[in-house]
Amino acid sequence: MTYGDSPYLVQRIPQGSWKISMNYLRLMKYPGSKTSIIPDIENVFRRSGKRIFVDVFGGSGSVSLNMKFASIVYNDLDPELVNLFRAIQYDSRLLQDLLFEALDAYDFKRGRKTTPSNKIPRSEAVRKPSNPGGKPGKAPDTRAAAQTILRFTMSFGGLGDTYGTKEKSSKGYLKKTISLMPKISENVSEWTIENLDYRDIINKYDSEGAFFYLDPPYSDRKWYGSNFRERDYQNLMDILRKLKGKYLMTVDAHDELLEDIFGDPDYIKAYDNRNQNPSSGRKPPRMKAFYTNV
Repeated sequence: MTYGDSPYLVQRIPQGSWKISMNYLRLMKYPGSKTSIIPDIENVFRRSGKRIFVDVFGGSGSVSLNMKFASIVYNDLDPELVNLFRAIQYDSRLLQDLLFEALDAYDFKRGRKTTPSNKIPRSEAVRKPSNPGGKPGKAPDTRAAAQTILRFTMSFGGLGDTYGTKEKSSKGYLKKTISLMPKISENVSEWTIENLDYRDIINKYDSEGAFFYLDPPYSDRKWYGSNFRERDYQNLMDILRKLKGKYLMTVDAHDELLEDIFGDPDYIKAYDNRNQNPSSGRKPPRMKAFYTNV
């Protein structure tokens, strides 16, 4: 079917099907989280026949956390996010304790001027790493990792810079994160975690056995510490043309800049917009464009 004036094939995700994604692991609120399209990413990855899954723009890890039966390479240029996942890998129990302490010690009142992420109680517990067999190196900052989770979870829209207004939403989300930490830790313990530019991570892991998932920064939003410019998308297109492995890239549909660079997408899908207030009326679906060589 088509949607609006789109000349491309569009598949509509039925209303209510988002409930399936609620079973997926999520660590924290984060802009552009991909839980709603994980089934489609997983399907393309499975068809590729590859075993190495390289999450080039890993972000909150929502995709990597839910890719089954794969060797995961998580990458992000943001050292704060990389520190978070290394802290989970190094000592998830201490991180869980810090989140518990923050939850117990501070309320989540609407309009609060300060955030618990700045006032995490100091823990006197001395713990051994929960992943003693991990790669050697500088120990991550677990306290900073807890602050990262709290900052994004309590912020409006998961942007990390303004405070949310729904007390129950933030508190409930944090409770869920704490309860899921053992499972999240189990998954992350097997990851290879990198902190590289997209060009370097692709060059390092490109091979016949690799699958790259790419969710580059949106061209019209300033959500990230490192936003893309036109030349970045052009460089990415040049890299994808020469890739030895397989890839899937997802971007917002009907972005004229991206279509000029990457051409027509292989297909477009429509997803119900879950980030809306039910009382404000139904919002148009989110349109996602898929590019792949699978």
